[in-house]
Amino acid sequence: TSSPPPSPSLHPSPPPSSSPSPSPSPVIQIPDDELFRLPRTVIPYYYNISLEPYMAIDQRERGRETRGGNADEEELTFAGAVQMLLTVKEATDVLVMNSAELTFSAGGVSVMFSDQSNQQTSLKSLSFNEKTETVTFLFDEVIEPQNMSLSVKYVGILNRQMRGFYQSVWNDNDGKTHIIASTQFEATDARRAFPCFDEPSFKAEFQISLVHHSKYTALSNMPLYSTFQISPLKQLSVFEPSVRMSTYLVCFVVGEFENVTTSLDDRPISVWTLPGKTEQGKFARDIAKDSLHYYEELFGIDFPIGKLDLIAIPDFAAGAMENWGLVTFRQVDLLLDSKTASEASRQRVAIVVAHELAHQWFGNLVTAHWWGALWLHEGFASYFEHDCIDHLFPEWGMMEQMIVAQRYALNSDALPSSHSLDTEVITPNQISEMFDRITYEKGASVIRMAELFAGRDNFIAGLQRYLQTYQYGNAGSEDLWNSIRVGDETLLERFHNWTFERGVPLFSPRDGRDGFINLSQAPLNAIDNEDNNDSVLWWLPVPVVFLPTGASHTSTTYFQFMTKSETYPMDESAWAKYNLGQTGVYRTHYTNDQFESIVAAVSKTHGVLSTVDRAGLLNDALVLSRYGSVDLSVALDVAQAVLTGETEYVVWDGALEELDVIGYLLRDQDCYGDYEIFMQQLVVPALDSFVHKGRFPTSNRRSSKRSYFNPHEDAMLSAELVGVAVRYNMESVTQYLSDLFWTEVVNGAGETSIPNDLLPAIYYAGVALGDRQGYEAAFGLYMNTTDPIEKKRLLVALTATPRRYLLDRTLRYSLNETVVRPQDRSYVFAGVGNNPHGEALAWTFLRANWENFNRRGFSLGRYVQYTTRHFATRFQYNEAEEFFTANLPEGGESALSAALDTIEGNIAWLDRNSDSACRWLSERNARPTRE
Repeated sequence: TSSPPPSPSLHPSPPPSSSPSPSPSPVIQIPDDELFRLPRTVIPYYYNISLEPYMAIDQRERGRETRGGNADEEELTFAGAVQMLLTVKEATDVLVMNSAELTFSAGGVSVMFSDQSNQQTSLKSLSFNEKTETVTFLFDEVIEPQNMSLSVKYVGILNRQMRGFYQSVWNDNDGKTHIIASTQFEATDARRAFPCFDEPSFKAEFQISLVHHSKYTALSNMPLYSTFQISPLKQLSVFEPSVRMSTYLVCFVVGEFENVTTSLDDRPISVWTLPGKTEQGKFARDIAKDSLHYYEELFGIDFPIGKLDLIAIPDFAAGAMENWGLVTFRQVDLLLDSKTASEASRQRVAIVVAHELAHQWFGNLVTAHWWGALWLHEGFASYFEHDCIDHLFPEWGMMEQMIVAQRYALNSDALPSSHSLDTEVITPNQISEMFDRITYEKGASVIRMAELFAGRDNFIAGLQRYLQTYQYGNAGSEDLWNSIRVGDETLLERFHNWTFERGVPLFSPRDGRDGFINLSQAPLNAIDNEDNNDSVLWWLPVPVVFLPTGASHTSTTYFQFMTKSETYPMDESAWAKYNLGQTGVYRTHYTNDQFESIVAAVSKTHGVLSTVDRAGLLNDALVLSRYGSVDLSVALDVAQAVLTGETEYVVWDGALEELDVIGYLLRDQDCYGDYEIFMQQLVVPALDSFVHKGRFPTSNRRSSKRSYFNPHEDAMLSAELVGVAVRYNMESVTQYLSDLFWTEVVNGAGETSIPNDLLPAIYYAGVALGDRQGYEAAFGLYMNTTDPIEKKRLLVALTATPRRYLLDRTLRYSLNETVVRPQDRSYVFAGVGNNPHGEALAWTFLRANWENFNRRGFSLGRYVQYTTRHFATRFQYNEAEEFFTANLPEGGESALSAALDTIEGNIAWLDRNSDSACRWLSERNARPTRE
């Protein structure tokens, strides 16, 4: 083996002097108004980090017991040492950086200056602030501007919180427990692994060295430089110095892994898995190679690291993390078993891989100045996950599916608790809440709107200009918009309010006289609230498709305006669909007559509107009826007209989400039975079409063929429709699926003719109708499978039981890490909260065990949302408000505000619509049909 690369020396090069450090000081109390942002008097440019995680094997060698049944029973640790090379920009006697849950060793802090420096200062004291997660070094005299070095030795916690440097566990086929040491630093948790300047604008180079047992594989952002055998069972792995990057992108993993590898231009691309699972990594490996090639060609800048690793971690809080050169994933979002993978799971893996690789440019190469502009990372990654996979799999219709992202964005942004794309955040809790629908889905939708306005060539040229200008540095929202140009004009003026103002425009087209139309806009408010912003105006692009009066063919035209209202000439028309292609990120408010004319046209010729336009028309009608802008009866008429004969996934997906909301709100009303019949009658024709096309199994004949699922979206739609049939008690379908659960799954020989896309509904029906026996059968399958996709399906199915004691058992399982991984708890709460027999149980359980869930991270907001989203009474609102006021969420404040807004909206909907909904259902005199 070769020697490790030398650490870069300070400039100038003569040996520096050093001063010893005092013993660490106790934690001190700093005033509550202490700022969370670091001063910029000192800037890091290089870190040399050495770490040794004390894992299970190491613990046994040190005479300690290994981990028991509960992950929290044993606290594992790691030892660390970091040398930071710093530039003092302004004279100071104080150095402040981030540190959390790290214990500095006595005498473990040293300061060095260059030999040409006249500095003779030594460290006077150091103090820690737990609230701001900072450490302050106080020197005995002022340090003049120059380069310096600071070295720290410390010990940290290898925690079980899936943040910082943490432990993940897995069991082999013999039941033996193994431990992985892995990292998750975004957004503010690098400070839990090493003291650092943990803000995105403090970019530096990093060199990582890991000491570990020889049986383990060690990985980091950069290629391995060399290894050294320290002892018969211990080795040192040293990695090449990194490219210049932010602390949150640093990553290192130690554990037992295998890999499957390909290459792109002699650069290895590897998917790392637990032993025995490499076959499941091939699909993601190929997606990674093709995506990387696509992005390099598109952005005009090569991926700058000599290898790319993607690794599946058993315990992982997010879906994946874009660490530069070493991307970490949940197993379910990276691995595919061909025996169990559905079309939906294939799509999920593909878009998650494409999302994380888009970050290698948007986020990694060019990083937002601060977390308030996180949309510059997540919005672009969410947009290009669709763009890239649409390029790789054009038959999947991924750009059409962008309307799903738009729908989520519009719904979230209409609430008073929303925020602008670029917003002010300061604390780690506030930063953690930026990872939401606005940042991801609204960001992606606004980017799509920008591309459609600018044109593909101008758009890509602008992005290339942005990336070239700010590569290895930081940028802001205005920098982006000034980089994209149409002629001599940038997009900044048009997109300023889309970026810096919260809210959704409500666009209202009104037919005028003598060939004129009036277009107006106003902010759309889901509920009446004093925080509503009623004065903001946006630039609105308004493409239109219409049928001129007396004509036989449609025409198109285009308007744009930034004022409250404008009047334009336009031919009189039999009907007009505005926001053609759902180009603009806004809701369109038609009059009843306008809705009626469009519906008549769609009913006559379904294809007169594109798939995206049918989806947008219907979703706007249903959502605006929820807000009181459109009569519910009109919205339901639109739904019935559009969905009759509809076979496109994108249309159904958006409609069913809103129709399910209505169903949940009506389930305690006398007319809920009529609503069940209405939903059954909606889906029967579509279900019949799939049966007639041979897309459902009609016997127990086992076959590996999956020809009845082509094309891709048909598979996902059929699975969704079957799910509707189960949710709305279509007895023949539910019983058929339950029978399949017993004959094909529980009592089968392992091979089945059941399409994998139908398995979630089959498991769900088996538990829903199977009483205790069905639950126990599904639980046995859950405990025995190691396939992450199957485990997720079966865990969700367990929440379908109508038995309250079994639902309570499932909730209790969520606190037992040997049964439910902490990352999967949200599936339990989502399922039990959706179950009419479990809603109250989930809410009670969350409150009783609040201390187990109230931890900053990706899941906290989901727990709040899933347990309260169907509340619809003033009593429930008050109960939720009182509980969370007394028990503030740690990093879930925005989620709490959104939850209360949702409850308020539910109350208003019932007050406004319960009678009219029941009347509409009664007037149609819905009757059961035999499927």
